[in-house]
Formats: sequence, structure tokens, C-alpha cells
Amino acid sequence: LSFFAPVAVMAVLVKLSQVDFATETIVDHWTPFQFLAFAAFINNLAGLRGDISKERKLAIFKSHDARDPEAVLDVWEKQLGMILQKLYGFLPALVLIGTLSVDDVCHLLNPSVRYHRYHLVSE
Repeated sequence: LSFFAPVAVMAVLVKLSQVDFATETIVDHWTPFQFLAFAAFINNLAGLRGDISKERKLAIFKSHDARDPEAVLDVWEKQLGMILQKLYGFLPALVLIGTLSVDDVCHLLNPSVRYHRYHLVSE
């Protein structure tokens, strides 16, 4: 971890150097390439936070198997995918699995309880 922090800072500094025009040139005078570079920079910053949704799903499955929650989640998603594919076909199943939220996972594991972000509401 101590190695990755300086590398991450350096990566941000390199990206910042690619958009130094943002502080030197008025937006009205930007070229199309500069707009594209700035949009790419914003997109890269948005991707820095990582996949929090997957981490939350792993936390749910850690309570079922603390040794290897990733394996449990992987098996569960594969089984769910096969069921959805039988019910709806390949492409709709792919979309459903790809957009599966943490709340959906909680509801599928325990349909008698509604999950609203961090609060449990019994029905």
C-alpha cells in the first residue's frame, strides 16, 4: 500500500499536466482537442473511487463465508445468471446481472426485508 500512494499521486500529477491549459486559456478559446482532453481528465477522476458497489456486495457475502466471499459471490451470480437466462433470454439476463445493485442482492437473499441504503425496514 505504501508503494501505491505515491504512484497514484504521480498519476494525478501527470493527468493535471495534460490539462494545464485549463488555467492558462479562457474556455471560449479552447480547441476541440482541449475540450476532449478536459473531458477525458474528468472521466479519469471519476474512475478513481473504484467499484464500491462490488465491495458492498462482498461485505454481504462475507457474512456467509468469511474465508472467501469473492468465491461465494461469484458462484451466486453465476447461478442467478443461469436462472435469469432461462427466464428472460441471454441479453436481458446480461443486462439484469450487470445492473444488479446492492439493494437487489439484499432483497434476493431475504425477500421479506426491504433494504434502503443502510437501513433495514421489516415488512
